[in-house]
Amino acid sequence: MNAKQITLSNTAAAAISDAVKADGQSDNKWAKTRDELIGLGVTASMLETESNGGSVDLVTQVKAAIVMGFTKAEIAVLNKETKTLDDSGKLFKRETQQKIGSKLARVRKLISEKEEKAETSEIQRIQKLLADAVTKLEKLEGTDFDILHVIKTIKAAKGAMPAL
Repeated sequence: MNAKQITLSNTAAAAISDAVKADGQSDNKWAKTRDELIGLGVTASMLETESNGGSVDLVTQVKAAIVMGFTKAEIAVLNKETKTLDDSGKLFKRETQQKIGSKLARVRKLISEKEEKAETSEIQRIQKLLADAVTKLEKLEGTDFDILHVIKTIKAAKGAMPAL
């Protein structure tokens, strides 16, 4: 499924918000968040940065749901211009912004772990590694070897493997 076709449901947004609110207290809420997002077709790679192939729109939606789980003070400081804050306010805002990133990373990791567990066969793991290699090679520029030849060879090797 294309990440641009995914819109967070109210249930998924609420699950994210609840998990953030209960952060140190309940792994079950994080598992529910993961399951809700996977149910919508979200993959860990969709929650990467745009330069790593992620979806800006989906990441923005997840970040907004994360912020919904923050305290009123955290939300208020995020809405203020940084230059209007004193030094302690700037520090608090920076920590709150970092908290958004860490919660997003946690969601991405939970989905990734679930995806890895779903890949049960050795052939599936190899196929995923080959696909990842192609993606990384396609991003390389100015190398001393023929990237297109390497990519074609990897794709041919992946295609020669038995389908499961």
